[in-house]
Amino acid sequence: RGRYGFTYGECFLPHDGSHGSLTGRACDELRNFGYLVRVMKRDEDLIGAIDECKKLFHIVDFNEETSGELLQHLGAYRYLWNEKLGIWKKEPRHDEHSHAADCFRYLLKAVDNYIISTEEMEDDKPIYYENRNSVTGY
Repeated sequence: RGRYGFTYGECFLPHDGSHGSLTGRACDELRNFGYLVRVMKRDEDLIGAIDECKKLFHIVDFNEETSGELLQHLGAYRYLWNEKLGIWKKEPRHDEHSHAADCFRYLLKAVDNYIISTEEMEDDKPIYYENRNSVTGY
C-alpha cells in the first residue's frame, strides 16, 4: 500500500507522453519514479474516436462536486463551422474545450485498456477493486 492507503497500477499517457521537452519525456520521468507507464497511440480516426466517446458517455458516473468544470467544457466542445457552406466541418475546433474533451477521450481509452489488461490477469478479482471505498466505490 502506498502512503495514502492505495497503490497505483499503470499510468496511461496520451500519445504525446513520449515526446521530448526541455526536461525530458514524461513517460521516462514517471518510469524513473517507479510507475508502470503505457503511452497510448494517437487516434488515427479522430471523428470515430469522438463518436465512440459519445456512445460511452451514458455509462460514466460524474461526481457533481468535482466534475462541473469538465462537464462545462464537454458541453462547449464543437466542430469548426464552415461559413461559406453554413455547415459543421468534420474537424473539432481547437480551444480550451477541445483540450478537456481530449483528456476525457484518453481517460475512456485508458479505462478500456485497463479493463482489458485486468481481464487477462489470472486472479478472479481485478486489481482496481482491492482498494475501493465501500461507500463511494473509489
